[in-house]
Amino acid sequence: MSTPVSDKIFLGAGGLLFAGACAWAFMQQGQLAKLDGSVNAPSSGPAYASEPLPAANISEALPWPAATSMARGEKWVYDVFTPPVIFYNTETKQFTVTPPSRPTPPPPPKPEEPFGVSLVKVVQYPFPIQLVGYIGTGADARGNFLNELTGETVIGAAGKKIPSLNMEIVQFSAEVVRETVDGQPVVYTVAKARVRDLKSGKETDLSSTKRLIEADPSVVVQVDGESAPRELEAGATFTVGDHTYVIDSIQTEPPAVTITKSGGTLAEPKTQTLTSQPAPAAAPAAPAEPTPEAAPALPEGIFPGF
Repeated sequence: MSTPVSDKIFLGAGGLLFAGACAWAFMQQGQLAKLDGSVNAPSSGPAYASEPLPAANISEALPWPAATSMARGEKWVYDVFTPPVIFYNTETKQFTVTPPSRPTPPPPPKPEEPFGVSLVKVVQYPFPIQLVGYIGTGADARGNFLNELTGETVIGAAGKKIPSLNMEIVQFSAEVVRETVDGQPVVYTVAKARVRDLKSGKETDLSSTKRLIEADPSVVVQVDGESAPRELEAGATFTVGDHTYVIDSIQTEPPAVTITKSGGTLAEPKTQTLTSQPAPAAAPAAPAEPTPEAAPALPEGIFPGF
């Protein structure tokens, strides 16, 4: 099997290169021999002296460029010496340079401003004179009248004047009433009278069966910080500091008053219905001794003498 011509050419070129390399190495042996030996420092000449470096020109110094934001966001600023602090948000499952915020609990509600007024009682004043009974019978009967202002008892019939009250009795009668109560016959006398106000001329009917109230009820309230209570009628207005109170209405049964408060720090008027505190219950009384014979009860609504 013969060798291809191309392989023979490559073999010939390689042999020539190897022979050339060997010839060049042989020729360099003399130069290498000259380098073998020690180097002696010069023993004469000037001593070594350092030369100062020229001062730097500050004007030629370039300032360090300011760090710029990264593409991820404005707060992603990566400086050479101050890389951003990176946080991991467990809720969003993302890295961020902003600390994860915790939900801020709502502030506690402000304590409600006290209303500032409490109800002491509801009062109704009776008519100045009350018919509480009678004496005598028939045409000779006389009424037993009570002066509410002085506590004085006045006995009289038609034509009797009561100077302390500026009133006159213009009519009086004592009528017998027969009724049946709980299956028992009951007989009693009801006294009636009519009195006239000598100043206004107004006439008013009285009865011994009920107490006559003169006017609409009024209310006694206690204002916080005041020592004495205030007595007011429906529609009255009073002020305490920057607040204004209006008595809207008064109720007698059960005793209550509706008041509207405005002004001060209130954004809008506030209305409350106040009730009086019930009195503490009294200890139960010992049972009364039974009586051999009980008198028949009077019908409901009978107004007994004072």
